[in-house]
Amino acid sequence: MRQLVEDDAARKRYRGSIVGKAERTMAAETLLKQGEMAMFRKDRKQADECFRRLLEIDPAESGSHDRIERAQLALLQLEDGNA
Repeated sequence: MRQLVEDDAARKRYRGSIVGKAERTMAAETLLKQGEMAMFRKDRKQADECFRRLLEIDPAESGSHDRIERAQLALLQLEDGNA
């Protein structure tokens, strides 16, 4: 039975225990591209979801500072209505 993990920190720990760093890094890169494509299509809801998921799953030790910064900037643009 799948357990719902509502606490953000607990969800990250759980995800880290079942999915490896390499898989999370690949997923984060995919989410970044999907978010950018959604912004291009003016699909703000989908873009927001992709970038937020990216920030949740991207492993800090992956050397992905550029990816994280791009996602954070995109979220700010979405919140400001500039996307």
